[in-house]
Amino acid sequence: MATRLWRRFTVINMTTIKKKAHLGDRKIVNETIPEGVTTIEDWAYAHCKLLNKIYISDTVVSISPKTFDGCDNLQEVFIYKGEDVLNDNPHLLALSIKTWANDIKEFVLAASDSGRFYSIFDLKLTKYLEENDDVGFDPFLAGGEEDYEDDDNDIDLFIAKRQIEKCILIYERILSEDAGHTINKDTKDSYIEYLKLRRTTHAFDALLKDDIYVSPYRKVYFALDLISAKEASELLEVARDDKELSSMLINVSIKESGDLISEFKL
Repeated sequence: MATRLWRRFTVINMTTIKKKAHLGDRKIVNETIPEGVTTIEDWAYAHCKLLNKIYISDTVVSISPKTFDGCDNLQEVFIYKGEDVLNDNPHLLALSIKTWANDIKEFVLAASDSGRFYSIFDLKLTKYLEENDDVGFDPFLAGGEEDYEDDDNDIDLFIAKRQIEKCILIYERILSEDAGHTINKDTKDSYIEYLKLRRTTHAFDALLKDDIYVSPYRKVYFALDLISAKEASELLEVARDDKELSSMLINVSIKESGDLISEFKL
């Protein structure tokens, strides 16, 4: 188990993080929920725009679905006991509770049991991939009733973002197999098929994000041989300013001639 390296709180004589306790706090970047806390109420950390990393004690048994509402920058959620981190994929836990906020309690309580966690994750993701991509779209939030028209592109942007998010969840899940968390063959085939159908659009667009997680996603994408040499050549224009991605595309585009064989294998 990894060691917990950082703690914000030293006071541990509390059992509840109250409703709206840190709502909209723009100063919190890293946070630790103290040991002894059992309950985190509604909007306790909602809209903490800079919140990036949080440690949650395994004493927490109740956590509101709206705890991290609007925490778009949240990248890692650790479950800890004493000085030990109990979950092996803090980034995937963060993605899970942002994607399925209503199931945050289920994910948090299962996180320290990897078998249970990944079983829940695969069930949720499989259902999510089958769900229409416009579910949850609210035209009033997109721009206001006076600005919304049926032919505008707000819903198109919403759907594109949703499909990119789904592709990222698939990349993360496939990467977790490197740590021994295997995926049922039929489930994995469905994940790969989802990527394949979007290989030149949203599955590829997910590789254009500017963050530390993208490089592993790219390795998964190219290891799966999703695109043809012709498609790789066409995508070069999109990736022309990205040296790593351009190199990977060039590798695929000349692969059929036998000049160079991709080094990325799953």
